[in-house]
Amino acid sequence: MGDHRPSGWALTPPRLLTAIALLNLARAAGGDEVFSVEKNNFFSNAIVRKIAASGEVHFLWYAKEFNQHLAFMNYYVLLATEDDPAWRGYWMKGLDKLMGKFCREGNSFFAFVYGGYFTLEPSAKEKAVQMLEEFRFPKRREDVRNSEDESIEKVGRWSRQPLPAWRRPNTDIIWQRNPYELDGHAGNRYSGVDFLLAYWMGRHLGIIGTN
Repeated sequence: MGDHRPSGWALTPPRLLTAIALLNLARAAGGDEVFSVEKNNFFSNAIVRKIAASGEVHFLWYAKEFNQHLAFMNYYVLLATEDDPAWRGYWMKGLDKLMGKFCREGNSFFAFVYGGYFTLEPSAKEKAVQMLEEFRFPKRREDVRNSEDESIEKVGRWSRQPLPAWRRPNTDIIWQRNPYELDGHAGNRYSGVDFLLAYWMGRHLGIIGTN
């Protein structure tokens, strides 16, 4: 999961969330209270508590999309393994803030993580399902030049609205990439694990039916 030294927290708060999520998961799996002690050591710092509940995932533009994806994964694990009401309040607050910042993207994975702990609006459910329906398989290995398409409204080098999944450049995990990015190279042959993860989360929540 990367470098978890304190010097990195200011730039990438998800590193902090990841460290605590791993401690929570280890305690839940093995029952050893040493992991709770270590987590408590983290929370002895007021700055750490503030970061944990802030919902911030990046500094300026630094690794924005990757870090927001990591933060959603961490909040999901934290809420699934947290039994302390005070700490659970931190995670709920952070996840709620995070979703508020990125809800307009229609990101299926983000929506279903959020829907596991909050009530999703019908429009959010529709957007999440629609994005999964727009996936293209196999993922295309070809250059994408949406910047040359005059039908797409643009702001500088980005699209004004998030692009449908089938129009986006080829990538490994779509949830951790910029939805406004217009162009990209063919890249490697990637699996559909990003689609499958969100799909089965949607099934688990009952948002996606079995038919």
